Amino acid sequence: MICASFLEFCTMSIHIGRIIERETKRNGVRRKELYEKLNTSRQNLYAIFKRETIDTGILLKLSELLHYNFFKEFFTEDSLKSLVASDDEKANASLEKMLNEIQILQNAVAQKDKQIQFLEQTVEVQNKIIALLEKNSAIAKVAKKKK
Repeated sequence: MICASFLEFCTMSIHIGRIIERETKRNGVRRKELYEKLNTSRQNLYAIFKRETIDTGILLKLSELLHYNFFKEFFTEDSLKSLVASDDEKANASLEKMLNEIQILQNAVAQKDKQIQFLEQTVEVQNKIIALLEKNSAIAKVAKKKK
């Protein structure tokens, strides 16, 4: 659970409305086009530009319309970075564990491949021995008939 003072800190330092307005201008999107795509009024759009906070659903739609990830603006704060860092550490630990497991499995597969190769060579030698024995047996039968 995120504490209220943390949320207040985030909203005090980030004015999302100004950032939305900046990106609207930067993208050259006409305001009329934007409020129509948002299915809202011109007055509501201007109210969004004045807001320090915004509903995530609206922010997502604005991100899509303006091709800009407004959510990343909140990850510039040190307090949020530390939250993300702990998640990154967990992900890295999990990734490290998976990489170790992959290495162990690759070693096991390599060992099994060697065993298979040895067994194939053994079968090949045994087939040659069988062929020689069959040839010897055939020669012995021919020799008996000649006697």
